[in-house]
Amino acid sequence: MPKLLLAAAAEQRQMESLNARAGKLDFDGVDEELGLHLLDLHWNRQHHAYLTTYRPAFMRDMACSGLYFSKILLNAIYYGASKFSDRLELRKDPSDVRTAGWRFRNRVRDLLGQALDHSAITTIQALLQMSSSLFALGDEQSAAWVYAGTAFRMIFDLGLHVDPTMLPNFSRLSDEDVEIRRRVYWAAFVVDKMQSLYQGRPASLRAADSQVSIKFLDTYEELEHWLPYAYTTETRYTGSAGYSVSTFTELCKLCVILNDILDKMYCEGRTARPVNELMEDLDNLETRLQCWQSELPEHLQLDPKSEIRTANIPPPHVLSLLYVSGYSSSYGPLNMTNVSQLHVECPSNTPTPSIRFRGPPTPSLPFSSGLVVCRMRRSCYQYCQARAAVRSCLLDTQSTISRILRDIRSCYHIRTHCGCSRSCL
Repeated sequence: MPKLLLAAAAEQRQMESLNARAGKLDFDGVDEELGLHLLDLHWNRQHHAYLTTYRPAFMRDMACSGLYFSKILLNAIYYGASKFSDRLELRKDPSDVRTAGWRFRNRVRDLLGQALDHSAITTIQALLQMSSSLFALGDEQSAAWVYAGTAFRMIFDLGLHVDPTMLPNFSRLSDEDVEIRRRVYWAAFVVDKMQSLYQGRPASLRAADSQVSIKFLDTYEELEHWLPYAYTTETRYTGSAGYSVSTFTELCKLCVILNDILDKMYCEGRTARPVNELMEDLDNLETRLQCWQSELPEHLQLDPKSEIRTANIPPPHVLSLLYVSGYSSSYGPLNMTNVSQLHVECPSNTPTPSIRFRGPPTPSLPFSSGLVVCRMRRSCYQYCQARAAVRSCLLDTQSTISRILRDIRSCYHIRTHCGCSRSCL
């Protein structure tokens, strides 16, 4: 019953302040004011990226040590939110923002030892939170990969890769249980694709190995008014509907396509293929991406070349969807580094050349540059033309994205602590 879950979420939001005033919330030894500050930051920023934590259940069980609250998850949230805070006491080195939340990271390490003895949903959520936070630092990608990999193992251990409605004991699961299991699985699926795409590594959660519905029951956060957690009162931005649920839903659908892009473009067993076979796959992927783009809800469609009005600027997680879709449309290998690694081979005894991609994709600024490189036909001349076209398109789109960010920055506060736009938007 989605409406009942929506009503329960609204009621629980009212209970949060009551439980806080009554001193019922477990902050794991952290000062209450600081703990609430970090939670507010989390629900305002990082939470909307993947909806890993289900706020009504987490905040309710934080007051009663329930099933969907754990100290390892709480400290993972603290750690992820610390980088958005301006409080110097959160840093090990006050002059180095990268040390923000260091004590919470140590606390997670301490708690993780026992948590690894058995799989739990809150442990999966904590690992995904830590993985996303560490990945954003840039030089912690190995740690992020290991944390995420452990979470994926636990997902299979708990059977989260199968939709709850298909389980034999489905009748014993509440609507809230179903919602949480779906959100956790799809959050992990998205994290897996993002990290695999950026690092050029094989995906761990494959669409063919799972069957989980991308239908979320609680839409409370969809139209909830969103305002940035800013450190200045001088802002012209009046806020926007959050659109969190629809944004995450579309991101999940996009990552299903990304799963096939990774399989067809970067699978080690398919590095050398006839050009006609490659072109057939690329045409299919392009069609699917175009269908996904055309079916986006109106409020998620943003033309980067149109003038953006202050009142129409969406929340950062909506912009992130545009960012990821641009990367997907360019298929990763279309950035300039990988274009230089593409080789057209035409042996003298073979009338049809093959295309080889050498090495994994490298992170670069993603843009909707189209499939200009992949539409090469059998000649190095066309390849050089394609490469020049990609360069021109990337430079043009880079200018457009920069303009959008300038417009956004003038409307609400954005912190780019780590020099990494994907972490702080």
